Amino acid sequence: MLVDGRGVRLVHIAVLTILLSSPFIQVASARTELAYDDGVADGRSGVGAGGYQAVLFTLPVGWLKARIIEARYYLTDKPAAFKVHIIGGDGVTELLTPPPEAAPTGVGWFDVDLTAYNLEVSGDFYVAIECEAHDSPGIGWDGSRPDGRSYYGFPGSWTLFGASPPPPAGDLMIRIVVEGAAAPIRVPSVPVGGVLAPANKLAILAPYLALIGLASEVAVAFIRRRR
Repeated sequence: MLVDGRGVRLVHIAVLTILLSSPFIQVASARTELAYDDGVADGRSGVGAGGYQAVLFTLPVGWLKARIIEARYYLTDKPAAFKVHIIGGDGVTELLTPPPEAAPTGVGWFDVDLTAYNLEVSGDFYVAIECEAHDSPGIGWDGSRPDGRSYYGFPGSWTLFGASPPPPAGDLMIRIVVEGAAAPIRVPSVPVGGVLAPANKLAILAPYLALIGLASEVAVAFIRRRR
């Protein structure tokens, strides 16, 4: 059997037909770090024992929900035990039960793995730290271009940084790593007599098309060896 470019094109068409036949495409999930600080500490922030500091996060546009992977805190000084809190967008509801306790021994970025909770969030949520000792640990504070998302106080009674200085406006260096997927994208119905692939869908399929090309070349090589 003579194998030419037509065999490759047939493989392409077959796979494209499968991909384009569904009315929806679900964008693959990926781990993403959400942050509002610029990574450089311009100062530090601390509260009394039992006090909270928190950052209000919003999922990226198009995300319906996300799974919490880990919370990240930039510690400037006085490393000490603290509790990690994920609080609902109402500013009151505790989503981690029981809240885990962390015990850092140094400064810099400190990560707390939260995968065991299998927690999913949607919309807005707070990532908070509850200090167990006075003014410890110190949390990095970024004073450049504040986003208006950093708070101190207690669940249900939050005060925005800069609302009544001190402290001044700024971004606490608290981050969150999430794993989520965008909302399914609806594909327009296929017209009679042809296949319609809108530009945005082709952009989504671009990485898959590269894999299709590789797979088809492997298939042709296999056929050649079978002859």
